[in-house]
Amino acid sequence: MLVQWENLRNYQIDAINFIARKRGRCLISLCPGAGKSYVALFLRKKYPKLKKVLIVCPSSIKLQWKTEVGKIFPEDSAIVLTGSSPDNPNLADKDFVIINYDILNRDKKNSWADYLKNQGFDLIVFDESHKLKNREAARSKGAAALALNCKHVVLLTGTPITSNVLDLWHQFYLIDPMNFRSFNTFMWKFCPLKKINVNKGNRNIEIEVPGKTRNIVELNQLIGHYFFQKSEKEVYKELPEMSKIIIPVDLSNYNDYEKAENKFRKSTGNMLEASNNLQATRMVIGQGKVQPTLEWLKDFFETSSDEKLVVFGYHRAVMEQLHTSFGANKSVLYYGGMNDKAKEEAKQKFIHDKNIKVFFANIKSAGEGLDGLNTVCNKVVFIEYSYVPSDNTQAMARVRRMNSTFKNYFSYWMVAENTLDEKILKILDNRTKNNSLVLTGKEISEKELLMELFKNR
Repeated sequence: MLVQWENLRNYQIDAINFIARKRGRCLISLCPGAGKSYVALFLRKKYPKLKKVLIVCPSSIKLQWKTEVGKIFPEDSAIVLTGSSPDNPNLADKDFVIINYDILNRDKKNSWADYLKNQGFDLIVFDESHKLKNREAARSKGAAALALNCKHVVLLTGTPITSNVLDLWHQFYLIDPMNFRSFNTFMWKFCPLKKINVNKGNRNIEIEVPGKTRNIVELNQLIGHYFFQKSEKEVYKELPEMSKIIIPVDLSNYNDYEKAENKFRKSTGNMLEASNNLQATRMVIGQGKVQPTLEWLKDFFETSSDEKLVVFGYHRAVMEQLHTSFGANKSVLYYGGMNDKAKEEAKQKFIHDKNIKVFFANIKSAGEGLDGLNTVCNKVVFIEYSYVPSDNTQAMARVRRMNSTFKNYFSYWMVAENTLDEKILKILDNRTKNNSLVLTGKEISEKELLMELFKNR
């Protein structure tokens, strides 16, 4: 089905006009499911002189981008590049070239980045641009080589910040290398490092980690010239509402949990040991939620037998146990270690097989590039959640999208009562607010960061 101008939302049109005003170099941040790809593609439709377009994206969504191109430009040619290095492909007659970050490596001879920078692209689109936050990564160096050789560069992401404000620097360097020429200057002005002690082997060592964000108003002014963002509230006015429902559960292995938590609380004063013990506790919590989750699923389908659910978790072992116990004839499993063919088969089975009721998925692997679930499902369940708030947001967006047909959407959160689970969820909620405040120019507090668990154990 062809997509026309009349199919666009108002905020998408606003984003396209913003790019035009900024002469085609900016970062567009829209929440997951808001149709960021249409912004870039309709920019090209509005300005036909942008004939040759390079799209750089995660591997999982390369084919999705090709599909979207076909919906808007059915007469144009598109190619998806593969292989670790170029074999001199003829790109002269290709209107759209699509490549994934993993093979965009400038640290080796005969790289894709060096080959593509001389292909005369009129527009480069970096999708999920937060993948480029690490300036030292090979993909980031490759992206810089491309961006500095192209007049029009558009970055797309729903989560410009995944950890701290230092995530922003390289993304905006790709847009304006003059005003963002020094990472160190940016760091010391907005997020200076602080020293902490960690245990390595049998000795304590001192390391530097990002500290408290400061000069927020000035930071917002600096990035604001190149930055377009619509809040979730603004976007979701045009999206179906999603309700958040907390499901309190009792851990089936509470004795094991108490032992793990006690070990965590007795951690010595270094972050590494505390972090390792927290991760162990986290695994115990996930395992302890399997049985109560299975009971909840049983009750759910007794009254909602025609519905389907997407269930997200963090640990593969936990998801495998759920899948096996619930029934392989009634569910599918989706995780990072699967090849692309197996992932696609699992997705299609969930969408088209009426007997498959549950899609058990790892948050990380299913958070990006997994489309189509929204056609048959309007509910997600979190048995575990990521410590990176944007991962959870991306996961929920698998069912809440622009082309969804449901009127209402629901997220269910399995929270173990009287455990660290409750504290972690609260910190995540506050951390989500804090990252949002950075991008709106308001002051934030560091007190609700995840490390509070270490400080107040």
